[in-house]
Amino acid sequence: MNSGWELFVIDFTANRHERLTSFGISLIAPAWSPVEDRMAIAMSKDEDIKIFSMSSAGKILRQITKGWNTIDGSPSFSPDGTRIAYMSGRTGTTQIYVIDVDGSNNRRLTFNDRSNETPSWSPKGDKIAFASRDRDGYLDIFVTDVEGKTEPSRLTYDTRNNEDPAWSPDGRFIAFSSDRSGNSHLYRINKDGSNLDQLTEGTGSYENPAWSPRL
Repeated sequence: MNSGWELFVIDFTANRHERLTSFGISLIAPAWSPVEDRMAIAMSKDEDIKIFSMSSAGKILRQITKGWNTIDGSPSFSPDGTRIAYMSGRTGTTQIYVIDVDGSNNRRLTFNDRSNETPSWSPKGDKIAFASRDRDGYLDIFVTDVEGKTEPSRLTYDTRNNEDPAWSPDGRFIAFSSDRSGNSHLYRINKDGSNLDQLTEGTGSYENPAWSPRL
């Protein structure tokens, strides 16, 4: 029997879902290309986790990231579909990297000594939002330029976790999840860190926000 996480696609127009993979290994964090009918996924391989390119029919097309004893995850496409931001623990701490979709030009973007996670590419393509642990061990939202020429800007300051940033389609806002009130809820903040709004209420946990294409 297969074990591990497999991928499914939901067709909302036909109200049905389709299984894409039956590999028997874990496939996680799928991200659709904005310009091609394919996706990037994190897949376990030889006890490591690497980023792969997969067709919409579930066929593995290419291994994008390489290396031994590394865990790569959370791929995020650039708006033009030519590059992928991802997180990797290949240096001992989890950092953000950028790589071309063909596996070339792998470049480290963050250089602090703390964990950096869940990159999200801005619609304009010039910024990447991500979550980084502060020295108290909690996650906060940061934004950095894609070329890494300036220090990342910190958007949240809190004594709890703020994570999973997601840019609005017009690039004005960033949605994220936070457990600052106890349970995880969704929040929205301006791209400069101003005007924080809580979007969800209730006793459940709300995580991993995603914007509709039309706001």
